[in-house]
Amino acid sequence: MNLQMWKEQWDGLLSYLDETNSYYESLVETVPRMETIQALTQCLRSFALEQFDFLYKGVLQNQLTESDKFFFDYAFGVTLDQVGYDVSVIEQAANQRIRAHQLGEGNPIQRALGVADQLAYNALDQAQPVNGNGMLREHTTVLTYFQKSPTIRVIPYAPIVLVAIPQSCITNQRDFLAIPHEVGHYVYRHGRFKFGEGIDEFLKTLPQSLAAESVGRRWFEEIFADVYGTLVAGPVMGIDFQDLMLEYSVDKFNTDDDDHPVPNLRPHIYINVLAQDGIFSAWAEMLRENWMEYINRFSQKVEPKNREEISSKFKNEKDGRLTTIESVVSTEISQLEQAAYSTRSVDIAVNIIRDTLLKDIKGGSWTIDLAQPAADENAKSLYGKFDDYVGNLPSVQIPELTVNGQVLSVVQSPGKPFQLNRKPGETGLEKIDGTRKKRKELAREGKIPAEEWLRVIDGAGWATKGPDCEGTTGVC
Repeated sequence: MNLQMWKEQWDGLLSYLDETNSYYESLVETVPRMETIQALTQCLRSFALEQFDFLYKGVLQNQLTESDKFFFDYAFGVTLDQVGYDVSVIEQAANQRIRAHQLGEGNPIQRALGVADQLAYNALDQAQPVNGNGMLREHTTVLTYFQKSPTIRVIPYAPIVLVAIPQSCITNQRDFLAIPHEVGHYVYRHGRFKFGEGIDEFLKTLPQSLAAESVGRRWFEEIFADVYGTLVAGPVMGIDFQDLMLEYSVDKFNTDDDDHPVPNLRPHIYINVLAQDGIFSAWAEMLRENWMEYINRFSQKVEPKNREEISSKFKNEKDGRLTTIESVVSTEISQLEQAAYSTRSVDIAVNIIRDTLLKDIKGGSWTIDLAQPAADENAKSLYGKFDDYVGNLPSVQIPELTVNGQVLSVVQSPGKPFQLNRKPGETGLEKIDGTRKKRKELAREGKIPAEEWLRVIDGAGWATKGPDCEGTTGVC
């Protein structure tokens, strides 16, 4: 392999990172949130340098065992590509903040980003560590930015949630509703579950009824994000996701892509979470009735002989195998009894996730004071209530990420930093940092196994190749 070529490419990328970091540093005192953006850039630089150094020295000194599936060039290519993608995302966020600042106080861009930051932090705050409890291991902040579609970036090198929101949020507040679901993905990837373990260990404890081939298991992360979003934002998440399902074509409406709950089934997840909360049970029933109307509208678009299939079954994208919705999730609120969870895999997943979250998150909702629906209200009324919530959103100072030498902190207010137990560039994840630190020790004993260095390169889901999830393995 041409190791020198990779070194030259890395040197160019590192030089660009350094110039970018210096520019952001000059703006910290004047542009809001630039302190966090500059610290994030430093963390990326440190992490990327460690990643490249691990690879470069490992190959140069013949310390890495070759993989049966990948050349070492793959690892260099993935690493440099991902650093480049992350630089682009950070620049995107930085340029939007700079532009908003230049347009002056109170402009629409600045307002939308400010509201998005507040909502994202509110959603994340449910999982923050308090007195040693909470889903997250360390205090974490947020940074939102505009992009064509809502996504979350998986970054292991800084305690920050990077949430993309659509530009339409400037005038359409309901588009903010993607935020709690995206934050749910972050908690899933970075949270600690029972006995303090991560999601990998937690998944091993799931009951046999959630076998790997069951949809409850295959869709587990998406279901987790759905449940988390519902517990944070309340019933309005239910109507929002129902309306999102209308954006699917008839062909995709009952098609299982292996990753996301099927559109003709997914709203039942939100309904079932709400139905288990006495506060929102009336809204849950209203949402169920509304979804039945939507199902009927989809049914009218297909031939009569196919109407039962599109309304009550879903098919696997790969083999076309049909499964009934009723066999995997409860579709009637009266079915939500403990006995129902013994056979329906989505119900099992929802129940496990809900119980797990309610033990560790603070609880609460964006619409905690939401009254029972009035006689003249319908499911769409929830949007107006959400607009009222956003219009009266209490101002909370968003913590800033800071780097002082080798001390990484999240600062909520001046003089009160949460100092983190890791340096810039470290992840706090043993499967990445541990392998790096043990490189010399492992090399003395023999070569580092391919599965170990490939795990480092993956970066716990970091190496997704792309700033969003369209056509990539990003998270949305």
